[in-house]
Amino acid sequence: MTAEIKPIKTAAELGLAEAFAALRPRLAGSAVAARREAAFRRFEAVGLPHRRIEDWKYTDLRALMRDAKPLAAPPDAAAKARARTAGAVLAGIDARHIVFVDGMLVPELSDLAPEPGLKISSLADALGRGDAATIARLGAGPAEGDVAYALNTAFMGDGAVIELEPGARPVRPLHLVFAYGSDRAAAVYTRSLVAIGAGAGLTLFESHDGPDGVDYQVNAAVDVVLGDRATLDHVKIGTEGGDALHLSTMSATIGAAARLGDMTFTTGGKVVRNQLFVRCDGAGSNLSINGASLLKARQHADTTMLVDHAAGHCRGREVFKSVLDEASRGVFQGKIIVRHGAQKTDARICRGRCCCRTKPSPTISRSSKSSPTTSSAATAPPRARSTTISSST
Repeated sequence: MTAEIKPIKTAAELGLAEAFAALRPRLAGSAVAARREAAFRRFEAVGLPHRRIEDWKYTDLRALMRDAKPLAAPPDAAAKARARTAGAVLAGIDARHIVFVDGMLVPELSDLAPEPGLKISSLADALGRGDAATIARLGAGPAEGDVAYALNTAFMGDGAVIELEPGARPVRPLHLVFAYGSDRAAAVYTRSLVAIGAGAGLTLFESHDGPDGVDYQVNAAVDVVLGDRATLDHVKIGTEGGDALHLSTMSATIGAAARLGDMTFTTGGKVVRNQLFVRCDGAGSNLSINGASLLKARQHADTTMLVDHAAGHCRGREVFKSVLDEASRGVFQGKIIVRHGAQKTDARICRGRCCCRTKPSPTISRSSKSSPTTSSAATAPPRARSTTISSST
């Protein structure tokens, strides 16, 4: 006789199940209903990630996420008024603002004027009308299978859909402003899509703001599709409120001879996890992925990165640094995979930290014993190679 052992569900897991059950009738018949259902079933099968899952060893979400907040309601006039100052950290940059308040696009605060070669629209609108091209691109990247990303797929509400035609280069950068404007705790699930055609280029800023004293929850994801010879410079700044939980996922596929530059700066939020999943599908791509955290009190910020080199002659440089004060904690985990046949790939990770506290906590680190991240062999290895570097300060 074999006994089936079922783990006890936490209050947060039960709350998420109840929220999806309430949402399900509204999704019936929609173009992505089946995908949402499959994503939530994937989450239900494993639950919230915990320390016994290697990728979440240092960020035990099952313990850190005590409950599941109700889904955010449409922003009222007061919330929109509070959001007018959001993104002020980038006020000196002449950029087009696309503003989302409590997870929903606010056209009156956004610059949505048409521009040749550039299309900006709402994800909620695209899903509502069953836009096949948008739906096909969602979830087609390397983050598929991640638990936080699956939750985002199940609950995704609104977000930006940015499409750049081949060869197009907008006059000004774009700034996606995500503001939490409510004075009550709720959960926000935003999903954005950035599709850049061959030879096109874009500079994209992304900021996340919210008030102190409100323990709201954010699960934000962006899918990036970078065509051959295209370029994307992406800067994300997180200044969430001091009690906020912030989960963020970038899922990017990179074409041949394309270039991705990414910079993530975190200074706000109580618990923050920034995830980057990047797959180089074309030869000769160039990656520059960087991050910095400036933390204090009992803040916890985790950056987890997976770069998959599926094609050869690619170059990657990843640099992440943290400045920690008081009882704050910074975590970095990085893994680079070089696939069979991806010759002449040169990829490196650099991790640095500075502890300002009087009595710094001990540093925990680990690295794999597999072959190094830099590959210049003339002959492809018999199997994929990977190096993992993880540390918690």
